[in-house]
Formats: sequence, structure tokens, C-alpha cells
Amino acid sequence: MSQFENYYGYVGEEADSIVSEYKQEAIELVLDGGSYDDLCQFFQDSRVHEWADNDFIYVDLLDSAQILDQSDEVETDSGLWEGQEPREAIKTQAFFTYRRDLEITVIEKMESELQNERERLEIKLGEEQNALEHLDEESDEYEEQEEKIADIEQQIEYVDDVLSDF
Repeated sequence: MSQFENYYGYVGEEADSIVSEYKQEAIELVLDGGSYDDLCQFFQDSRVHEWADNDFIYVDLLDSAQILDQSDEVETDSGLWEGQEPREAIKTQAFFTYRRDLEITVIEKMESELQNERERLEIKLGEEQNALEHLDEESDEYEEQEEKIADIEQQIEYVDDVLSDF
């Protein structure tokens, strides 16, 4: 039985693993002002490619055919496999198809994680605003609390900017 028999189920499981592994780094990238494109690049540059590459070590022609048969986004850039023997060309086409499907699914799952992060930040903002109400406006603590609130508001804005591009 091929690992790709239930192709999108498998892609989803692998995407869950990637997001779990890199979620915190990706969220920090966004909270530091990274854009949607930065987030996509974060996953595309090496993380998803490397994951797909490691996953493809033992992929055979049957696995490749299952990927190509089930994917809604079959790679069509023949330059990627130009000059290869037919069997290798099919494997190459399947690899790039799988990688793209994996990238798309990872980004979709990160949208959900960023929405969760936004909710967490909203709760934290409310707590910090509540704490501010109990401080003397003339104290140094009041000013520090205002800075914390401003930082959280900025992070929410960064998350909103990225979410608006999904």
C-alpha cells in the first residue's frame, strides 16, 4: 500500500507536522513585522522543500502516479524534468506537484494558527489594559504598562496585515 493512496489525507498529516515543527518561528516572524510573502518564503525556501525531499527518498513510480492522479494542482512546468528518462520525469513531476500541494496546505494551516495567535493577543491586550486601570497615572509602572499595550497592539496589527492577504 502506498503512503499516497489517500493523497490529500497524507498531505494534511505532513503539513500538520511541518506546522507543528515551525509554528513558533513562523509566528515570531509575523509578530516582528513579517508580511504574508515573508511567511510563504519562510516555508518555501527550505522547510517544505527539504521535507518533501526527505519524503521522496523511497517514492516509486506507483506512488508518483497516485500523486499525479489525485492532485488538483499537477505541476506543468516541463522544464523541471526536461531531458530526463520518462520514469524519472514522472517522479520529478510528482515531486514538484507534491511539494506545491504541501506548501499550499501548510500556508492554509498557518492561517488558522495566526487566527489563534490573534485571539491570544486580544486576551493578553485585555488583561494588560485591565492592569493599567489599576495603576497611578503618574507612576513609572503606568508608562511601562502603556508600552506593553502599544507593543501588543502593534503585534495584532502585524497579524491582521498577514491575515488580510489569505
